[in-house]
Amino acid sequence: MVARRAYYGPDKDIYQRTLTNNRESEGVFTIDGTVDEASARTTLRDLATFDPQLKGKEETFDLGASYDNRFVEAANRALSPAK
Repeated sequence: MVARRAYYGPDKDIYQRTLTNNRESEGVFTIDGTVDEASARTTLRDLATFDPQLKGKEETFDLGASYDNRFVEAANRALSPAK
């Protein structure tokens, strides 16, 4: 993997495992770019392994306040071929 340390943080191994887990999890990387709640929750759990502000808050964290698909959906509509 070629990435700057500032991108993957203090633990390159955790970053690589997280990326691998996301690639192997169904629904995480989608054709249309949308993110479902289960995938967002997986990412939250991964982040909580090394972010002290998230650790222990995985079950109470308001996912709806941190992600939504409005931008992706608008981009998909704008980039879709006219019918």
